[in-house]
Amino acid sequence: MLRILAGLTLALLPAALAAQTYPSAQLHGFARWGVGRTDGNAYEELTRKVDAGAAALALNLNVSLLRQLAAVAQVEGHAADEREVELDFAFGEWSFGSALAIRAGRVKQPFGIATEVFDVGTLRPFFNLPQAVYGPQGFVSEGYDGAGVTGTLPLRGGWSLQYDAYGGQLRRPEAESHEQVAGEDEEEGEEVELARELVGGRLLLESEHGISVGASAYTGRNRERARIVTTGVQGQWHHGRVGVQSEVMHQAEGDEETETGAYLETTVKLTHRLQAATELSWLRTRYEGESELPELDDQALRHRELALGLNYWFSSDLVLKGSYHHVRGRRITSAVEGEVPRARTNAVMLSLSLAF
Repeated sequence: MLRILAGLTLALLPAALAAQTYPSAQLHGFARWGVGRTDGNAYEELTRKVDAGAAALALNLNVSLLRQLAAVAQVEGHAADEREVELDFAFGEWSFGSALAIRAGRVKQPFGIATEVFDVGTLRPFFNLPQAVYGPQGFVSEGYDGAGVTGTLPLRGGWSLQYDAYGGQLRRPEAESHEQVAGEDEEEGEEVELARELVGGRLLLESEHGISVGASAYTGRNRERARIVTTGVQGQWHHGRVGVQSEVMHQAEGDEETETGAYLETTVKLTHRLQAATELSWLRTRYEGESELPELDDQALRHRELALGLNYWFSSDLVLKGSYHHVRGRRITSAVEGEVPRARTNAVMLSLSLAF
């Protein structure tokens, strides 16, 4: 992890120095670290052995080159899965005011609530985003390669309408085969595939009273030229110390596979610094002709989770999180090598999230 941090720092040091000379340049960072364990299956970054290696750091650079032209880039490093430093997004934006901006490059994917803030741990109550929607099944990605437009239009009564439209290609986790989901095939496919011929968009209606509702969709083709169609709806309400948000996403890939995921998340500030959180989530995978594949039992195709959290906010940019997770099903969890997979998994985690 130290080498990752050093690499990130050296990569962006010239930009940070430029930011001291040109006030229009801004450098931000997001870091998180966690320790925890499960009672059996592996889940997220955790196994049954206590592991303190779940850590990530992202650095974000935003430079205003001209009054209307900006360049945005973000690099990220993970310690848990031993990946190298990777580029999340890097794009240029030409703005014509709040009503219209054009973006091109590797752009943040505008889909749902959290795709554009994947790495900002201080904007969510748990270490990770809800896995039934933002997990490894590949509903969404951090960025797409292409071009798009975005803007916000003011409406009456304190409401506004945000819109996004984009096209290009999307980097997404490759869909698993029937055998991989069932645990029968140990051969791993490519980690990432490109969804080509991508066309997508999002509409978000927001109120100054803390209410927002929206819908997102995109379509493209995988390497077998099968059509991918992903849709989602979202809702949020935040008032005072209470917050509620929910999303439902559905994806169909060709005629063989469909997946539906959803979650409901609530937060309550018990005191100025102490926050309680709950999350209920659900994921279901369906394969055409799965009745002919007895190894695909109900537990292999489902994920149901209850998460309880208690967080202490030192400030709006630093939070200590503790959480308990009860998972039923094996759609996202996996058996530790040499052990029998379990239908239920319990996990506990203590983590720290920082934004600067």
